[in-house]
Amino acid sequence: MNVIIAPAKMYEINGEVTKIFTASASAGVGNNTLVSAVTGKRIRVHGWDAQTDKASGVPGEYFLSDGSGGTNLTRLFYAPIYTAVPWEKLFVHSGYLETSTSTALGVTVAVSNVKIQVHYSIYTP
Repeated sequence: MNVIIAPAKMYEINGEVTKIFTASASAGVGNNTLVSAVTGKRIRVHGWDAQTDKASGVPGEYFLSDGSGGTNLTRLFYAPIYTAVPWEKLFVHSGYLETSTSTALGVTVAVSNVKIQVHYSIYTP
């Protein structure tokens, strides 16, 4: 038996069909905003990849946070230097993490600037 899934239904959350967006940034050491907050909405992260900025020879260290400088949503990750393959958290339909309602998605970088790309959806909880 063949199962057919309508692509739009894959990202239906609480009856709301959501689109997948991608945000890219070169984040410097400190607290950074990757995706701006949307009033009354949450940001669900479906995957991301990261690599240390070319200007640095030291691997970057970072974590994703609930708002810029907010609560950690991930553990500390180490981004490979620019000559290596970027570290990637593969895309999953259910998502890995999400922000609180009306809160931005942040990244806190501890060592060396990090280039990061995040795949996400925005929905009403």
